[in-house]
Amino acid sequence: MTIDVNTRFITLIGTPLDQSFAARMQNAAYEAAGVNMLYCYTETGDAHLRQIMDGIRYMPSFAGCAVTKPNKVSVLPYLDELDPLCAKMGACNTVVKRDGKLIGYNTDGSGFLRSLREETDIDVASGRFFCFGAGGAGRAICSVLAHSGAKALYIASRSTTSAERLAREINENFAPIAEAVPYGDHSKLAECTAVLNASGIGMGETLGQSPVPAEYLSPSPLCFDACYNPDKTQFLLDAEKRGCRILNGLGMSLYQGATQVELWTGKPAPVDVMRAELVRILEEKARAAGPSTGKGERAMKTVKWLDEHFEETLLIVLLVLISCVELVQVIIRNVPFIPALTWAEEFCRFCWIWSVFLSLPYTVRKASMLRVSVLLDVFPSKVRSAVNVTVDLVTAATMALLGVYSVSVVGRIIRSAETSPAMKWPMWIIYSIMLFGFFLAALRGLQQAYLHVRSFNRAERTVLEQTMAEAAQEAEAGRKAEGGER
Repeated sequence: MTIDVNTRFITLIGTPLDQSFAARMQNAAYEAAGVNMLYCYTETGDAHLRQIMDGIRYMPSFAGCAVTKPNKVSVLPYLDELDPLCAKMGACNTVVKRDGKLIGYNTDGSGFLRSLREETDIDVASGRFFCFGAGGAGRAICSVLAHSGAKALYIASRSTTSAERLAREINENFAPIAEAVPYGDHSKLAECTAVLNASGIGMGETLGQSPVPAEYLSPSPLCFDACYNPDKTQFLLDAEKRGCRILNGLGMSLYQGATQVELWTGKPAPVDVMRAELVRILEEKARAAGPSTGKGERAMKTVKWLDEHFEETLLIVLLVLISCVELVQVIIRNVPFIPALTWAEEFCRFCWIWSVFLSLPYTVRKASMLRVSVLLDVFPSKVRSAVNVTVDLVTAATMALLGVYSVSVVGRIIRSAETSPAMKWPMWIIYSIMLFGFFLAALRGLQQAYLHVRSFNRAERTVLEQTMAEAAQEAEAGRKAEGGER
């Protein structure tokens, strides 16, 4: 475009801004709409925010500004008027200059609401919503839901104080529908129309993580993630596997930008053009990241898969080997003129030994060693957590001591130079599984202790509650299957 004396400017005020691609999306919209406007960046904190806002107020070439972290709250005192929703939310991301006055709006929440209404069949007025996250995105989403008449809002955050403060402000400014729930308390999920992730978990350094274990997601609710890069976070992948409808934050980002364009220009935003530009930017970023990012993600998935399935995979391999060798031996014994295998029985015996020691870390990881979960259900959640941590540490210590003892045993076998009579293998190779099994079980015990410490304050389901939830999910899946057949 050509910049002339009639060009009107919009600037994004915040820091850092190097990750933002709002300018490309906005400028594509202005060009398509035939509007002589330009979107640019002003990277700054709130140290001189008053002077910057005065500059926008008195410079005729500025039509307003966009505001992002860390200025969404600190900009409020420098504005002349606030949109009613913006005032109740207590945060502003859009400033429109009109008749010399600076008027504040918040389009984050309206972008989410428009995406929800245009891309799903959710009826907000009759809906119950569970939101992970009480930061900027969570505040905007929860506020607009309350403003639109939602029946109930459950808010969970790793910062309990933030969740409680947001719930209190929603109840005071909108309607008494919000409740802060402890992070890790998933008891409300089953009754919700939609489960929303506005916590940021699943992107950046938390790639591959989810704010909720997959088993707590029932097939009925919509699952939404404010993130759209990656387009499917672990939360959405888990939800999709559980049979949930899913929606990422691409529409929210698109529609909040479109609302900004309409506020600054007074014209309908060319949403299709903005969507195409947004998709183009994401594709360019994916190409620029190169194959190394894909390899990195595959490596992370491989590590996660091994963490979840390592022992049982080896156990399955061993059992398949035993079955195949025994089957071949049976067949050969019934075929004339072919001598039977001399090593088959000894090989299978050693495979059984390996499977026994591999079962130790497997049972530790599955939290089934030394556990009597049904009896623990009669105790409060924190007592159960304390018992679990204690059992994990005792298990890890016991396995470590057995591992140390097995070092001396294997050492004696090495010094004796014993070999297998049938297979002629050194016996220390076979019995080194003791070292592997005990030390892996000790590591699994420490891993379980760490996980239980992290979730110490979470109100986990009891065995009975978990069983009932799984039964309800199976019943729901059965009803859906019957409905599909009809």
